[in-house]
Amino acid sequence: NSYCPDFSRSVLLPDKPRNKKSNYIITWSDEEIKTMFDAIEKCNLRFIVVLALYTGMRMGEVQGLKFSDFRDDYILIERQYQNGSFVPTKGKESRVVPIHDAVRRELERYPHNGEYVFTTHNGNIMDARNIRRSLNRFYDRIGVERKKFHAFRATFCTNLCKNGVPIQTASKLMGHKSVDVTAKYYASVSLDEKKHAMDMLPDYGKKC
Repeated sequence: NSYCPDFSRSVLLPDKPRNKKSNYIITWSDEEIKTMFDAIEKCNLRFIVVLALYTGMRMGEVQGLKFSDFRDDYILIERQYQNGSFVPTKGKESRVVPIHDAVRRELERYPHNGEYVFTTHNGNIMDARNIRRSLNRFYDRIGVERKKFHAFRATFCTNLCKNGVPIQTASKLMGHKSVDVTAKYYASVSLDEKKHAMDMLPDYGKKC
């Protein structure tokens, strides 16, 4: 009622403390991946792991995948399953990921029942919590440390970086809105891996 000035304007709120682990990337090692592939037999889980490793798909994108999304040479990723419904992918932009031979092999041996790839016996979309539980039981059984599903996606991007894939290309394959998001994966690549990537470039100036 204008009895006193609004002193709240002079109050400065402290900055939100930054999470020191926000830029820490958790990936699967080559040894861990080999251990998984040597032991994983259950068809659903095996195909989920292969897709995540060779496409960088998020959990919701895996759940929302249709058989019709598999084309001759690529996979069209344009939807995800969240809170019981299908919604556009994060960023609301579809993306195209070429089909790796490992994915093609698993697709050929995977039963094609219904419209969606990962469903229960009743035809319902597989629940993300049940997928995580099954994966955690699998990790415990083979003696591999539990990691979040996002570790597969991070491993996919990190492997692209290790092999010298241009950051713009990796960003498109990951579905990142900005290359700045992708850049943190390149920052984690070791100097030896960067040198190896450089060695893969053709030497145009070398004389025969």
